[in-house]
Parts: sequence; structure tokens; C-alpha cells
Amino acid sequence: MHAELLAPAGNWDAMRAAVENGADAVYFGVEAFNARARAENFHAADLPDIMHYLRARGVKGYLTLNVLIFSDELPAAADILLSASRSGVDAILAQDLGIVRLAAALVPDLPIHASTQMTVTDPNAMALLKTWGIARFVVPREFAVADIARIHGQTEVELEAFVHGALCVAWSGQCLTSESLGGRSANRGECAQACRQPYELLVDGKPKDLGLRRYLLSPQDLAGIEHVPALLAAGVVCFKIEGRLKSAEYVANVTRQYRRALDRALLGEETAITTGEWNSLAQSFSRGLTPGYLLGVNHQTLVAGEFPKSRGLAAGKVVRIAPPYVVVQNCHVPLRPGDGVGFDNGNPKRNEPGGPIYQVRQLSDSEIELGLAHEFRFPDVSPGDRMWKTSDVELNRELRATLEMDTRNLPISLNVTGRLGGPLKVNVTCAHVAFECQSSEFLQAATGSGLNDTLLAEKLGQLGGTRYRLDDLSVDLAEPLALPVSALKRLRRSFVDTLDEHFRHPRIRKENPGALAALRSVDLPAKPTSQSQLSAFCRSEAQVRAACAAGIDRLYVDFEDPRGFRQSVEVARAAGVPVYLATPRIVKPGEEGFFRKLAGYRPDGVLVRNLGGLLHFRQSHPDFDLIGDFSLNCANDLTARALLDLGLSVVTPAYDLNAEQLSGLLRRLPGDRFEIVLHQYMPMFHMEHCVFAAFMSTGKDYRDCGRPCEHHEVELRDHTGAHLPVKADVGCRNTVFNGHAQSGSLYLADFLAHGVRRFRIEFLTEDDSRVRELIDIYRSLLEGTATAKATWSKLRATQRLGVTRGTLEHQ
Repeated sequence: MHAELLAPAGNWDAMRAAVENGADAVYFGVEAFNARARAENFHAADLPDIMHYLRARGVKGYLTLNVLIFSDELPAAADILLSASRSGVDAILAQDLGIVRLAAALVPDLPIHASTQMTVTDPNAMALLKTWGIARFVVPREFAVADIARIHGQTEVELEAFVHGALCVAWSGQCLTSESLGGRSANRGECAQACRQPYELLVDGKPKDLGLRRYLLSPQDLAGIEHVPALLAAGVVCFKIEGRLKSAEYVANVTRQYRRALDRALLGEETAITTGEWNSLAQSFSRGLTPGYLLGVNHQTLVAGEFPKSRGLAAGKVVRIAPPYVVVQNCHVPLRPGDGVGFDNGNPKRNEPGGPIYQVRQLSDSEIELGLAHEFRFPDVSPGDRMWKTSDVELNRELRATLEMDTRNLPISLNVTGRLGGPLKVNVTCAHVAFECQSSEFLQAATGSGLNDTLLAEKLGQLGGTRYRLDDLSVDLAEPLALPVSALKRLRRSFVDTLDEHFRHPRIRKENPGALAALRSVDLPAKPTSQSQLSAFCRSEAQVRAACAAGIDRLYVDFEDPRGFRQSVEVARAAGVPVYLATPRIVKPGEEGFFRKLAGYRPDGVLVRNLGGLLHFRQSHPDFDLIGDFSLNCANDLTARALLDLGLSVVTPAYDLNAEQLSGLLRRLPGDRFEIVLHQYMPMFHMEHCVFAAFMSTGKDYRDCGRPCEHHEVELRDHTGAHLPVKADVGCRNTVFNGHAQSGSLYLADFLAHGVRRFRIEFLTEDDSRVRELIDIYRSLLEGTATAKATWSKLRATQRLGVTRGTLEHQ
């Protein structure tokens, strides 16, 4: 069995750390279009040097293009794809469906891996995307081992899984928090890490006392090292370490630990790791280590909530302070001069004191005395504070040493043949390279022992100072034969030079330079709509009744309890309003039955929010009208074409686009194939993590949490005082919403000029009178009886917390 260990590289030091500590492959980004814009990153011009370095050491290189790309950026993305292919990049990692289509047409020999940002959770979607050229899927971090095994049993695609590093609280590709709050889209690599901020929990309008737990959305870090054998058995072929923003020492340490664990698992050996190995992982970077979702959902363990950053190893509690000394008890981790320590009193918002220790003295079995520098802030430390070991001087020295090493080499196999009077022939195999070399001198009859396995291994295998090592030698000589040692040395130099030349230059791949223009030249039929239509998205039966009474043109319904769907369909039918039911944004393996339940209510159509739902309804209910929602992440015209080709009649553009970028999309396709959301509370975090269960119950999941979501209204209050409503969906997943409504009323004229005729307003907690009022306001705008300026003023006056231009305005 073969499995790959994949390590991150945010810069050259991290890349060397990954290679020297056993990575089979590294992933990295360049200056544009990657999900870690804050990393140091490389440049597209570096790609030839990067890939030469990696090829010469037998390591694969994957380029991250794992963000949404706007229509006007597609030519620049095409240039990077061409550079990647020409440089010999082994695969690209993509989120955007349009980039998948472009890469498959432009550089068809360049393998494509689907990023976890693509949010593909369905085996049917994976099977379809494999036909588009995707060779591997990075499964969501929310998948349990059992989910991965189920996917593996239903598909023939390669599966890659994260095994270590930071956990996003939101589903990858479904977090709009940074975009909503400041125009820094996580889908564009600009995550502002709002999940690491403190929040208060408001239950029915009142703060709930959670003690020291303030970081309600900050998960502990993933450590799946103990579950490597189970992941192998489940079908994982690539084990991925997170960390392009982390230090080279972190990359070195974690790569080394997982190299050992994976090798042991592949050999079927004991895989339990030692306390020292655990401590080493935690020391490099840790907010607390957890198996994440690998064992299934457990809302009591994912988020500890007491601090949001790495602190290293818990190392005891302060009992007294006598500057320049601090006395600590119950320290069970080794400490030596030069190690770093930090102290906390349960208030992570303060600047926590810390620094290196210069003396360690054992006072008793339970107490040690630590000498600290005179400039240390002793007044900020009190008895009872916790101490953490933040750095290990010896470990860091050992890890940094690996950055200076260059020991990785390539195994070669030699097959030696020859006959009397002919040349000695050596068939060389190394990685994907195979060729034959011949000696310039001819073989003669041996007068002594002649050429034998030992002599040939010695002379042909003297590869010190090269990038190669002799891994296998087979000899087929019919009789005792001789050749001068000098000839063997020349033969060795010949095949080494040939190998060097092969690895210096990547294989030539196919290119279709006109691919982008060709993809865009295919006509997309319009669906003319004479009048503008206004749709309402409702989250309660009262909102449904109010919208129908107000004469809405189309109705979308999304309830936490789907039993309300039937009544809502009946209400809409009685009012003569077409009704569409919304799928969940996420459907994990085993949850596909919800699609069948949805169809059983016989709506006029479905608001599709994931690829699995799109394929299910296209195949099982071709009579349903299918509208694609924002969660399909349509950010460019190639993605829109792909989704419409799959059976959608209309697509809702991604919320990552501002008004200018949205215009760039609308210029390239008929406007009537899009629906624009004019009014909404922006969905920010969409999470497997359930705030209700984690902080209002002792339950692990929906089976034992008591379902507080059915009995209470919950909001989060952030550090600015803003209230953020939290709602659970039918799958018990939570969405945190922006508390301020966003309106696109000021941009309506531009949308109409591009031919858009379908518009939507979304309700969250509005009562029936507010629903009718908002429908009247926007209908007047669409009918031209109210100006955009007057509408904006009225919205600002009547909206409880005002209204913003939100993501449409962000640059």
C-alpha cells in the first residue's frame, strides 16, 4: 500500500523543513489566488526553481489555486496555470469550478485536486467531477473516519484528509464572516480569524454566565496521529498537515512525527505514540490537541473556549513570587535554561507575561523554582496563575538543524547486462525516468573473478555527492567478463548526468492557449423575463403567510423543522405563488434521505445549495425547477456556465463579489440567468459546531443535547457590542448571521442594465408586519414608483439597526 504525507510550505525554510523531515509532497502558493494570502508565499517566477528542487529529491509539489476567482481575473489565472504546467507542478489544488473547467481545457495533462474549500461532501458529486478532470478530493475536516470510509466505498476517487493543524470552525468554502465584517473574504485567502475573537452568549436576550469560556467559536487544534491506521483503512491516500502560516520548525516537527506514524502504520506496527511525541507536537503549536471530528461529532470537546491562541504545554501553577524567581507546583514537563514560559490568569485578552528562564531548581517533589530575567513583569503574575511551557530550546535547536541539511536523494534501480565483445549495458530506473546507458569499451573475457555483483554495486553505486542512491541491482552476465574500473566510473558518470538532465527539465505537457476564449464562445441561451420578479426567502410559517398575502412573485422556504414544509407549500399554492424548498447547505454521507423528504412535499422547485442536491434532483426529479443558491460559490462566468450546464435554470452569485466584481460577471452572460439577493442578513459562520449543544447542554450531539435550539433564541455578542443571531438547521448545523441587514437597493439600476430581472429579499426574525413592509418597499423600487435614494432612506429609518451596503460596497 502506498500513502502520501503532504506538508505545507509558506516559504523556502518551511519547504526545506518538509523535505528533510520526510514529506512525500509539499503544497505551496504563489503571490495570487491562494487561500493563505497572509503567508510569505512564493512567486510564479519561482516555480521552475521550486520544482527542480523538489524533483531532485523525489518530492512532489502541489500549487494552491484554492480560492474563488472573479471573471476579470481568469486571464491572469490562465497564465499561472500555464506557468505551473510548464514548470512541472505535479498538481493544482482548486476550489473554483470555473478554474477546474479552465485547467482541464487549457493544460489537460496537469492533475487537479479538489480543495476542501470546494465543499464536496457527496460521492455522486465526486464521481461527476472526476469526469471533469479532478483526480483527488480533500475531504472536509468535519468528516469522521466512518464518513470517509463510506465515500471510499461508493467512489473510485483518491481521498486526501487533514490530519494535523488548525481547525476552522466553519465549513471550508462556507464562511463569509471576514467578507461580511470587512470585505476580507476567506474564499479569497483573506480570513481575518473572527472565530478567534471573544463572544458573549445571549440566551433569550440575557447573557449566560460561562465562566472563563469566552472564545466560543475557537476550536482546539486537530491531532489525528493516533488515527492514521484507521484513516488508511478508510481509504485515505494522502495525509495532509495544515500550516502554511506557521514556522519552519513547526513544519519540521509535525512532518517528522507523522512520517514515523505513517511508516509504522504502513508496516502494520504498533502505532501508539509516546508522551514525549505528544508533548513535542503540542510544543510546536497547540491550542489544545483534539481528534476534531474524526471520531464523530462531540460538541463538548471541540471548543474549550478559554483561550484562542497557542500556549504550548501546560506546566503547572504558580504558588508564590519572589523576584527574580517564580515558584511553580505540579510541573510534569521537563524545563531547562533557555526554555520559554508564559503565565495566564484566565484573561487571554491581556498581554500575558512570559519569557525565557535562566535557572531551574527543584525545591521538593511538587515544587520547582524558576529564575526569570529582571525585566520580566513580575507584578503581572499572581499565585494561582497557570504556567505554560511556550518553547523548548533543545527541540528548536534540533529542528532548525534540519533546515541546513540536504540529505534527501532518489533511489535508483540498475539492471546490468552484457555479452563478450559487446558493451556493458545498464538499464536505469529512477522515479518516472527509465533509460539505457552503455560503456564505450567492450567486455573482455575475465582472467580472474571479473565483474560480479559486489564489484558492480561498489563501482556503479558510488553515488556520494549526487542526488541518488543505489536501491536495487540485478546482474545478468552469461560468463565471467571484465571491464576496466575507469570504464565503470565513466558509465556511472554518464547515467548520473543523464538523470540530472531529466530532473532539471519537466516533462513537456499539452497546452491549448485558446481554451479560455473557446469556453466563453459557447452561446448560453437566455430565458427572457419581461418584468422584474421579487422573491421572498422565509424562515417561519408566519413569514410565509405574510409574503403570500403581500403578493410575492416567488417563495423560498427554509425551516429548521421540515415538518412545516407541507403546510407552507399548501399556503403558497392557495395563494397562487410558486414555492421552492431550500436544501441544507451541507449534506454529509448518510443524510441524502433529506432530499427525498423534500421532494415528497411536491414544491414547484428547489433552491439548491450543494452539488449533491443538484445532482439528486436533476436525476430523480427532472420536472423540478432548480435555482442555485450563493453557497455554490459562483464567482465567475465559467463557474456559472458549469452550474447551468448541470441543470440549474438560474444561479445566485457568490456573496464574495462586490458590485463591481458582480458587474464583471453579469457582463459576460445573460442577466436573466441570475438572481440577485437585494436584502438579507449576511450568513457568516456556517458550522458543524453547535453553540446550543456546546454551551447550553452537556450532550455530545443531537441525540442527547435536549435540543435547546427548539426552545431558546440565541445570539452572540462580539467585542464591538454587535448582536449576531444564531440559527440551527435541519442537520443541527449552526449559522451565525450578521445583525445588520444588507441592502443592494442603491445598485439596482446597474443590475437592471445588465438584464437581471430576478431579485430576492431574505427574512431572518422579522414578524409578519415587517415582512409585508419590506416587500412593499422593494416592490415600489422595482416598479419604479420609488427611487433608489428614497428607498435607501426609508430602509435606514425603518430598519431596527439600520442598513448597510455590506459586501456589495467592499473593495
